[in-house]
Amino acid sequence: MTNNQLLSFLKNKKETLSLLIPIVLGLYLRVQTLKWHRILAYDPYFYYRQAVYFASGGSVHDIDPMIVTTVRRFSDNEYFLPLLWGYLGKIFHMNLWTLGIYLPLVIFVLQVIIVYKVGKDAFNWRVGFFASLFLSVMGAHVYRTHAGGIWKDTLGSLFMLMFLHATILILKEKRWDKGKATLLGSYLAVSLYLSIITFDGFGEFSLVVSTYLILVPLIAKPKKNEFLIATLMVPVLLLGGISVGTYWPWSDYRLKEIYLFVPFLIASIFALIFLLLAVAIFRYGKKEKILYGMSLIWVALGALYLSKRILQEDNQNSLVGYLIYKFYKFTAYLLNPNSYWLSAQSKATSPDVLRLFFSSLLIFALLGSVVVGYRVAKSSTKILGGLNLLFLILFAIGAFLGIATIRLTYLMSFGVAFLSAVFFDYLLDMLQTKISNKNKAMAVLLSILLIATVPTFVEAKKYVSMRPLPNDEWLDAVEWMGHNIPNTTVFNWWDWGHWIQAFGVKTTSDNIYQRGNEYAWFLRANEKESTKLIERTKELARRITGKDITIDYIVVSRDLLLKLSTINRYYPSNKKINIYPFVLDGAVGNLRIYSAANAKIFVEFNGNNTKATLVYGNVKRELKNIVIEIPSGRNIVYIYGQDNYIAYVTPDICFLIPSSLKDTMLVRLLVFEQSEKYKLIYDNGYVKVYKINN
Repeated sequence: MTNNQLLSFLKNKKETLSLLIPIVLGLYLRVQTLKWHRILAYDPYFYYRQAVYFASGGSVHDIDPMIVTTVRRFSDNEYFLPLLWGYLGKIFHMNLWTLGIYLPLVIFVLQVIIVYKVGKDAFNWRVGFFASLFLSVMGAHVYRTHAGGIWKDTLGSLFMLMFLHATILILKEKRWDKGKATLLGSYLAVSLYLSIITFDGFGEFSLVVSTYLILVPLIAKPKKNEFLIATLMVPVLLLGGISVGTYWPWSDYRLKEIYLFVPFLIASIFALIFLLLAVAIFRYGKKEKILYGMSLIWVALGALYLSKRILQEDNQNSLVGYLIYKFYKFTAYLLNPNSYWLSAQSKATSPDVLRLFFSSLLIFALLGSVVVGYRVAKSSTKILGGLNLLFLILFAIGAFLGIATIRLTYLMSFGVAFLSAVFFDYLLDMLQTKISNKNKAMAVLLSILLIATVPTFVEAKKYVSMRPLPNDEWLDAVEWMGHNIPNTTVFNWWDWGHWIQAFGVKTTSDNIYQRGNEYAWFLRANEKESTKLIERTKELARRITGKDITIDYIVVSRDLLLKLSTINRYYPSNKKINIYPFVLDGAVGNLRIYSAANAKIFVEFNGNNTKATLVYGNVKRELKNIVIEIPSGRNIVYIYGQDNYIAYVTPDICFLIPSSLKDTMLVRLLVFEQSEKYKLIYDNGYVKVYKINN
């Protein structure tokens, strides 16, 4: 191939070849976690265990055999990911563990391609390129698509993007026939259905499209395009909700309180109703638009009043009352997720997390919202104004959900990517108009582009460089459990259940989909009361499974001291556990320095004269109770007298523990390692396993 032929090829294929940039950059970030060669975090281990179960012939409708205190069927929700995972392994003869590590990378590449197509088909190829580039370097997206990070969110959002793409293709179609309607309608229905059964109701994009369908009549009179979308969404959402069994009689665990199936179905029904209302307004001028807008306001006010009446009277027996109640519970969850006692991912997103996940891109997304907002108001055509409105709604709803709940910041990433891309496309047009020299215009654009991407890339690199979950100590512990304790139920905190089940192949008293009540109170109880909580767990399991279970082993871990915000949700305010972590700041000879905010703890190791000093502000005080963590051996305890605090010293963190907690099982088992009823049989300095003395 000659140079001229090569240049001609590159010019003709520049749009397609441009995709290599976000794919290469994105894969570079996401393969950083390959060095661990493990599936990461908590939920992916649950999906891994399900995938193994399905691949070995297990049925979707079987009761989960690894759970003893909650009736939970594999079919209750989120079953498509492990099904696909299991059968891909069988089809391609791949080890499921290895497949789980690499599958997120494949999904990422597919997402980049779909994002490019969405941007190109809605606007132009430049928007598609910029959107895929920003998504590839965004920490909020790396959060769920790095190697080993195989969540339901990862696969479910791929189908959501396909649903958004189908919506755009339908909205832009001008000439209809049965073939096109069938093809595009099938694309929309299948992608929406798969997103529901994969992502158990977190169908953010269906809410986006429903909101768009309700608001778009303010721009122009609806046509068959909008009606095709609306008439397909209602039955698909209904079928999807039934398929995952979210509200079937046997689904009886509290997470169903926040499922989005009912609110999203209601939104789609309202979209269809309002489209019909808009068509009923024959003359569609300025007055009719005002009338339609007033109708929206009155319906919203009426819904608020009706929901208030129903909730006050506790009248949930009727179908309408039940649906409104569920919608209310969902809204309440978003506004105050901490009140629902869920995991740490239910917390509102902090400014630090937003900076880590989005960096400078959040500013450019806000600028992009101004651009699309202006286009919505000034657009001369319905299609252009409608598409800008759609992406503005995507960003607004994504930002609301993402800031309300940390888990959903991942879905927020798509709105940020698209609006940032729209802004840069607008900026490119403006620079080409204002700056006659093409090279200068491109230099200015490239400089601003670097400001948008480099800080974001750096923050994302920090995220994938963090210590993995589970850490090496946990992997050693669960492997030891698998080989050294009999097949009895392990008494554990909820998050660890997936690891213990996947590696130790043991049943557990709790996992992330259960309550965690008994174990949480076990930590807060004294030794005499602690056994009652274990017996209560056995009784609960007996009532649910109809079988007597044996609990002979208890697991404690240093993670507990870092998860107190979750554990404290189970206690009244006067019983909450407050422990203060100080991170290792440096070491000089026998001296270790631990820091937290404006305070420091100095620990000087000197045999029997080991000392610890707390310094905060101008105050300096000696700590008289010091415990040094010794892996695979008895912790060393130094008591120099009465004190208000216990300094629990580990290699990387020193925990300052109020002495009022010294008799709780948390401190006795994890820190002092002293107990009459429980015998320490495994200790690696991080995870400890106790056997119950009968």
